[in-house]
Amino acid sequence: MTEEILEVYIDTSALRGMSFNREVATLLSLSAKGIIRVYLSETTLWERGRQQYERDFSGDRVVPYPDGINRYLAWFKALFEKYGVIIIPSDTEITDLAATHLQSSESYFSPDVENDQRDAHVLATAEIKTPKKSLILCHDNNLADTFENISGFVNVRKDFKNFLLELVGDSAESPNIEKPSLDSLDDVQIASTFSESFRGYISEADHRFHEYLKTLPEVTDKLTAKLANMQLLDAEIRKRILGYTQWFDPITKNQLNELLGLRHYNNGQILTNVERLRDEGLIVETEHCWMTNNQDPEVVEICEQAMSVVMTEIIEMLELD
Repeated sequence: MTEEILEVYIDTSALRGMSFNREVATLLSLSAKGIIRVYLSETTLWERGRQQYERDFSGDRVVPYPDGINRYLAWFKALFEKYGVIIIPSDTEITDLAATHLQSSESYFSPDVENDQRDAHVLATAEIKTPKKSLILCHDNNLADTFENISGFVNVRKDFKNFLLELVGDSAESPNIEKPSLDSLDDVQIASTFSESFRGYISEADHRFHEYLKTLPEVTDKLTAKLANMQLLDAEIRKRILGYTQWFDPITKNQLNELLGLRHYNNGQILTNVERLRDEGLIVETEHCWMTNNQDPEVVEICEQAMSVVMTEIIEMLELD
């Protein structure tokens, strides 16, 4: 049986406490090897980039680019995604849930405290976009308790150093990570680092947003900008749609919705992406089912590749049945 990939969601406090050349480099290496699948919220990306920017600024080491912190944030996103880390884009569902947490008497969050606003966004992102069996790495006691007792995550750990020791051992050397160059980032990457939903949220949840992010490069290449903004989560659900369809071919619409629902996709996400794949000619729709477009050899090859990517999930579902 293929070993299941461990899904790991890292919160801001855990990432902030990690040594870049040791713990972060080890996580990126494990992610690139397919041993773990790492998720970060946009809040965590913001905090890590801001932290580095402020450290460099205090030491007069900021690269003299007019886009300042924007380039730092884009650099971290490019680095993380190069090693397979999924930066979960914010949306209305996430920000609405964060607002609910801030008003809830069950949590420690205060709507007037900026740090609590950011923590609420980290929590809401995990609740909506990651499976409950995911390992949550959280170094903050209050937030870790909230992940466990309010949000229902069953695997929450504060000791990320011990977690990494269990995975790689104490004798393992820190891996060498190939880092992108600050010079290599273009205006499109810098302008599209964050979703519009997150930019709206963080503008209220961190006063430094207005000081740091005054301007963004003007993106004149609309096509490139559009492609750069394609969400990685859409790619993930489309791989699952193609893989599940290829395996069960045909798969009923209800069955596909149920399987994707287990991965915490909502009906709107499913419908949008399945219709996109239909319009691209990759799958065929009948009244009650979805089928692979077996008339096109290239499509069959693509769907078989998608099936191999999600085979671990398929085997897991068959075992549950």
